[in-house]
Amino acid sequence: QKHIQLQEIEQALINNEICLYYQPKVNMKTGDVFGVEALLRWIHPDKGLIPPLKFLPAIQGTSLEVLIGEWVISKALKQLKQWNEQGITLEVSVNISSYHLQQPSFVTDLEAILALYPSVSTEYLQLEILESSALSDLQSISNIINICIDTLGINVALDDFGTGYSSLTHLRNLSAKTIKIDQTF
Repeated sequence: QKHIQLQEIEQALINNEICLYYQPKVNMKTGDVFGVEALLRWIHPDKGLIPPLKFLPAIQGTSLEVLIGEWVISKALKQLKQWNEQGITLEVSVNISSYHLQQPSFVTDLEAILALYPSVSTEYLQLEILESSALSDLQSISNIINICIDTLGINVALDDFGTGYSSLTHLRNLSAKTIKIDQTF
């Protein structure tokens, strides 16, 4: 069943059934939209809109997870380029899985995707990393985050802070610009 589901998801990517919805990020003081978060959706021809929690768990730890992660980054950059051409300046946040982030070729692959969109300033791309993912291999994740920030000029956010084994001490090792605190924390 899992193999069939993975094939269906891969086919959905090939058939352009996977898309991104953009959820606005709003400055609550001014009401200004300063960015968006790219959210993955599957528009199935028979089943309709399938939310990510119905299909993303099936791809965890697979090469398809990396493929979809790269697709999301590429589509978000393409959208940024289109908005920039229209005079719209927004930050786009994309979620990166721990498995994807820890691939040996992550930085090289990210650089290759960025090179496809030379007119897009990397400062408008934000990678969101789950706090629990960041703590899985703190040193490795910290190094990757530092390369993204210092070398590539990409912003990094820690997502769902407070849901895992949170420690403010860990924040010293993670150079995230933004920390998204979970509402239950």
